[in-house]
Amino acid sequence: MCHVLFEFAGFPIYSYWFFYGLGLSSSMLLAIWLAHRRGLDLRKVLLLSVAAVISAVVFARLAAVFFGTRFSDLLDLQKSGHVSFGGILGALIIIVLLVRPLKISITDVFDGSACAIPIAQGVQRIGCFFNGCCFGPVSTSFFSVRFPKVVNETGGQVIGTSCFMHHLKTGLVSPSDLYSLPVFPIQLIASLVCFAVGGICIWLFLRKRQRGRILGLYFVLYGALRFILQWYRPDYDKDSTVSGWNAGHSVCLLMLFVGFIILFSKNPMMKFSLSRKNAFAWMKRLPNN
Repeated sequence: MCHVLFEFAGFPIYSYWFFYGLGLSSSMLLAIWLAHRRGLDLRKVLLLSVAAVISAVVFARLAAVFFGTRFSDLLDLQKSGHVSFGGILGALIIIVLLVRPLKISITDVFDGSACAIPIAQGVQRIGCFFNGCCFGPVSTSFFSVRFPKVVNETGGQVIGTSCFMHHLKTGLVSPSDLYSLPVFPIQLIASLVCFAVGGICIWLFLRKRQRGRILGLYFVLYGALRFILQWYRPDYDKDSTVSGWNAGHSVCLLMLFVGFIILFSKNPMMKFSLSRKNAFAWMKRLPNN
């Protein structure tokens, strides 16, 4: 694990932000390639992808504030503070708002998004592992890892990693310790889950199966698997034991509910209209082709 991945021109490149950016950029390239396979206008897709990425970052950071991150830490690159659920919501909101003015098929865009989002999540979870955030519970298993203490070179204060700081806060380690207690690397398991879900969605997309329902499949698969993983994430605010039911479980259930609606509805993708009288014409549906 490495809090700072490398230095470029004297500036530290933090591992979390490196993989976060790599995940977003890789998902954009994947979305553009998939759009090309569906014959969509690549310039419009690029514009939509950039807007979706920006919206995802903003909503992910704001969601972090909602769940307890200090507002003053939003621009601190030494801190992570992203909530993936917020990022997903932000990306989908901007897609809904822009597909109509750009005259792009929302069916194809949502199908492509269902492929790109889990790939971005999978890459970003690797950044979580290197950064030492989103860690698992204390464990003595063979796969357990210890996250190092990070000290500010100028002031000498202990500033990370997140796992070490939480163990220090809860009295599990002392300031003189060099590493946290061994914890289960739940970040890497989450990364594998995201790649698996993304692979299934891409496979369906390329074979033109379940058109218009791939987003629903993503919601169901990711929601169910993330629901299980949530049980193995500790309560970061109180102690490092498994926290039990938390807000993440509720969001996963919501994803499952929406996903099943998309999967089993007769015509899952609705036609959105941005008129002055009715911002969203929910009852007008897209054709099946």
